[in-house]
Amino acid sequence: MPNYYELIDEWKKSKNTFVQQLTRNVSEINEGYPSHWIHFLERLESIYDSADLKRVIEIGCGAGALYHITKTHFPHLKYIGYDYSDIAISVAIDQWGSHFKVKNYLDLKKEDFKEGDMLVANALMDVLPDGDDALAFLLSLGVKNIHLQRVRCTGKPSYSRVYNAYDIQTYEYYHNKNDLMGLFHSHNYNVKLDIYSENIYNILLTKGLK
Repeated sequence: MPNYYELIDEWKKSKNTFVQQLTRNVSEINEGYPSHWIHFLERLESIYDSADLKRVIEIGCGAGALYHITKTHFPHLKYIGYDYSDIAISVAIDQWGSHFKVKNYLDLKKEDFKEGDMLVANALMDVLPDGDDALAFLLSLGVKNIHLQRVRCTGKPSYSRVYNAYDIQTYEYYHNKNDLMGLFHSHNYNVKLDIYSENIYNILLTKGLK
């Protein structure tokens, strides 16, 4: 079994991985958005006025393409991207400018967020072996609007597996779907669940059960 920190650090130390990611993202920008980008824009549009959105804060921004997507379609929104990898942030800044900071999601605090923020986690749980704990931490920050993309679910107990991404090994996390919904409700979130592909969901959370 791979050492936990060895695989966590695979993303952190591999510049080539983020260069490959950026190359792919630029191609997608030029040739046609993938469905999760389209869905992200649709969800922003659906709550833009009612939520009085002012900032998109992306956790695990990688090479930073969501900055370009956000500013192209919602130029008045501010954007900040966080990633634990200084290499990822360097690649993002070189391409898109100084809208990114090095920060591990575990170092986030409630005071990092304001009214009018949307927290976005785009497949963050796909790089962690402890996705349930990571998600519980993000929910504990109390951000009013949270958009989770490409969340893998299962009818089995939650688990992770190792797989290859680009030129590294990393984790892929599967959340027990019933437990996941219970977690959302325990933190007082309304849930909008949209199918991305079989057993994979894009999820919009808004604070305040009715």
